[in-house]
Amino acid sequence: MQPAWQTQLPIARQMTCSTFLLRQPHAFLIGHNLDAPYSVLGVIVRNTRNIQKTSISFSELLSAQKSLTRPLLWTSNYGSITFNPMGCEFPDGGVNEVGLYVQEMTLPETRFPNNPHLPRMFMAQWIQYLLDTCQSVDAVLESLGHIALDGWEWHFFVADKSGQYTAIEFVDGRTLSYTGTNMPIPVLCNACYPDEIAKLAVYQGFGGQRSIQLHDIRFERFVHAADLLRRAPTPATVADGFTILEQLERGDTQWSHVIDMDLGRIYFRSAQARQIKYLDVPQLDFSPATPLQVIDIDIRDAGDMTKAFTDYSAERNWQVVKNIVETVDSDGGFTHMVEGHGETLSGFIQRIAHYPITIGVL
Repeated sequence: MQPAWQTQLPIARQMTCSTFLLRQPHAFLIGHNLDAPYSVLGVIVRNTRNIQKTSISFSELLSAQKSLTRPLLWTSNYGSITFNPMGCEFPDGGVNEVGLYVQEMTLPETRFPNNPHLPRMFMAQWIQYLLDTCQSVDAVLESLGHIALDGWEWHFFVADKSGQYTAIEFVDGRTLSYTGTNMPIPVLCNACYPDEIAKLAVYQGFGGQRSIQLHDIRFERFVHAADLLRRAPTPATVADGFTILEQLERGDTQWSHVIDMDLGRIYFRSAQARQIKYLDVPQLDFSPATPLQVIDIDIRDAGDMTKAFTDYSAERNWQVVKNIVETVDSDGGFTHMVEGHGETLSGFIQRIAHYPITIGVL
């Protein structure tokens, strides 16, 4: 049964996010569009190694009540770069220093397994947990079943530097993953992966006769992406990666990034700052002696941003959290959930923003 607090956010059904992986003999790119029907501000975070952390659930953030199950404790083994609209420790996606990539996308069919005996973790924190502790897709898959996730409607695209990739979904209380021959097209959008493959099979080039309308923005993004990957130039460049993402835009893209996995270089831009800029992950210091640092996702400069990180503060983290929660709450979804626990929206914001302080990150 779906827990009462695990309420769907109606606005999530309007998402049109896309992620792809393109690997050739001399090119290895991952691209992602974050789409939303509202402006998404946020920060890119440089997360350090050797930080002790404690899991927190979405239920705890909503209700201010501690979980009855013992929390999960871990230490960050790897530094990472993450894209965070909900403040520090709660990313939408990112890549760690050994090349593990994790990215969420909305999946309306999501229903997380509800095991009361497992540590419960907010699914945005789970992204950070994987980047902190795993170096491969195999390690991520091995970790499934040890944590009970909660939150709203997400599924996940995961890849590593060896070229392995997987889609992880939580449907009808079951954990599903697709790899190898079960994931022939390295693309994930906003439908269950098997359903996307079934739709693709009727199109030319993928076993069927129906023509692909490449310039029709009403067309299926998964089919568009599969065809674009099939026709990509060799070797593909970062510019080609952004061209694919542009073809997948449906009018609400807020952030885009393309990662050169061979170089460890992250290219990014936002709707507010269209200039492409980049970060060189191998040049960043992830030692715990360094302060937590961020870059504004809407930074106006172009080119190399590797040295543009600035120190982060608790006050700024609170402002980032406040902005996204109040923006998403325009339809009252969050307010309805927290008031159902006798809590307030401001208290919910404070708990999310305060979590990094409790673990000593801020």
